[in-house]
Amino acid sequence: MNDFDSIRSNRDFLNAYNLFTSSVPAGFLYIEDASDRLFWERLVKSVCPGRYRVMPYSQGGAEAKRSLEREYMNLHQDFIVGVDSDYDYLCSNRNEFAEQLITNQFVLHTFYYSRESYINSPEAIGNILECFHLHKYPENQLLTSLAKYSEIIHPALCLFSWLHNIEWQLHPENLFNMAIRLPEGSKLLNEDLTENDDTINAVKQRVDEYIYTYSSQVNDPQGYSSHLEQLMLRGINKSNAYLFTDGHYLLDGILLPILKMVIMVGQKQDKAWVEQNYRGEAIRQRKNQVVNHYKDNCNTNTLVFQCTAYHSGDFWQRITEKMRKIIDVP
Repeated sequence: MNDFDSIRSNRDFLNAYNLFTSSVPAGFLYIEDASDRLFWERLVKSVCPGRYRVMPYSQGGAEAKRSLEREYMNLHQDFIVGVDSDYDYLCSNRNEFAEQLITNQFVLHTFYYSRESYINSPEAIGNILECFHLHKYPENQLLTSLAKYSEIIHPALCLFSWLHNIEWQLHPENLFNMAIRLPEGSKLLNEDLTENDDTINAVKQRVDEYIYTYSSQVNDPQGYSSHLEQLMLRGINKSNAYLFTDGHYLLDGILLPILKMVIMVGQKQDKAWVEQNYRGEAIRQRKNQVVNHYKDNCNTNTLVFQCTAYHSGDFWQRITEKMRKIIDVP
């Protein structure tokens, strides 16, 4: 650790920095990467506007969270961190830092696997889908398919988190992550936006194989039962299990490809609606309106980036509750 790393948590340093850079005293909320800034700034603005400056701790990458973890012991009310939970929330015994993520009052974390997970929540998806039509809503089974996917992978998540919690070296994350992934090139929905039974069945087969392979290694049935109870107490259940898995994959591998399908279907339906309800030159004008709507208002990356509908969800409320406790520290 260099000299700056050793002093930046010091209250005198923080006070001096504030004196020269701002007229308003503020603490520091350090995060893993600049791409996470908006998520955590929204938290600060919703709970205690101006109380904390949100700043990346390092250059990001795989080492970013490791750097923040080494600061856990130095945290105080004016020097806090915000990190992705990853599997630490489920497996709080896998290392000392995972335990501190749960117990350290100055460690804010996402609860779900990562900030990307929140975009996959029902609140966020419902909000985004509402944007994808001008005249006729493209009916789809995305939320019901995600619910079924979540229910299928839930027992594997329970088993993995138990085994990984005890011996993470023997039960690495990648084995579980691969077991619950969709087959290469497949999607949860068909082209007509109905549930893709082949994909769902393929995932179930992989999950069943994973459970069959590793369930025999549960050598403490009572301890495993206690683990399941702990997961329930922490809010993990069949309906939301998928949100506690790799959020990057959920967003890039599952959600975004389907949203692009919804846009295509929505635009096609809106053009058909125009043809049924207008005549002559008005058809061309109204079709141009449809094209412009989808081009200007339905960029998936923009809608995902700007979405805040997940603020109504239970786990966002858990983050805000922890933030309120921090600012109430005497």
